[in-house]
Amino acid sequence: MAVTKYSSVYLAGFRATGKTTIGKAVALKLGWDFVDMDKEIQQNSAATINELTKGGEDWRKFRALEQELLKKIIGKKKIVVAMGGGTTVNDVPANINESFGAQNWKLLRKAGALVILLTANEKIIADRMRAHEMRAPHTVRPPLKSVEGAPAARSRTGKKDLVEAIIKDSIKTFREREKAYLAQTSHIIDTGKTTKQEAVKRILSLL
Repeated sequence: MAVTKYSSVYLAGFRATGKTTIGKAVALKLGWDFVDMDKEIQQNSAATINELTKGGEDWRKFRALEQELLKKIIGKKKIVVAMGGGTTVNDVPANINESFGAQNWKLLRKAGALVILLTANEKIIADRMRAHEMRAPHTVRPPLKSVEGAPAARSRTGKKDLVEAIIKDSIKTFREREKAYLAQTSHIIDTGKTTKQEAVKRILSLL
């Protein structure tokens, strides 16, 4: 592989925009390491995101673990990282002055990493989430915020109600975060309009 301008790639973006799938493919092409931050946090803590966030009701512990992991990998070279959907845009307070999201974004800017936003329209995100959740034996993604309908749906035996509540909550949060995502990088790939191969090729061209 030719010498690259950047020694690390960080993929940002909301849930179900293809960060893990595309990140793995880019890492394979480059012969670099790949880290899925959400998966790594769960492995390191021996707990699911649902458990770490108390079913989506308290994200502070998860965000602290997320930042701890980011600090650990931020200086590594030849690495492709699929960040969590809220890694750089979450509003969970880290201290009285800043959120974990704001602090994480400062870490990435200081490191000079290549940050690429993967996005898609709301319908595609919802469809991808629905397909993924309905295939899984248990719901994988907790609500991002405490939302009306989710606790009630969780108590019912029907999985579909809970999945739809999580999707509704997720799309609301996506709308709230979209402007922040777009402000953080000019490198944007709409995975609803490109194939995986096209997205990988585009990322490689930015290196």
